[in-house]
Amino acid sequence: MHREYAYPARLCWEEGTLADADAVRVAGKTLNFRFATPGVRTVAVYSTDGRKVAEGRVGDAGNLNLSHLQNGVYLYQVQGGKSGKVMLK
Repeated sequence: MHREYAYPARLCWEEGTLADADAVRVAGKTLNFRFATPGVRTVAVYSTDGRKVAEGRVGDAGNLNLSHLQNGVYLYQVQGGKSGKVMLK
């Protein structure tokens, strides 16, 4: 079974379906989002020292290209309070 997890750990995306929660998946240097409720949200990405390094708007399902960032750990904040951390490789 194919599973991918993102932080916080309760978020999961299995076989491309949404399991009653918002989901965040990292694919290379792209953050893919799926939200259980409709709407457009602003997503901000921060380095571990607190600098905003990327920002974008995503709908119910969308993505944010982070190819301009170096490999490492980053924090993301979705408008409305959801947040987590991701590792880019």
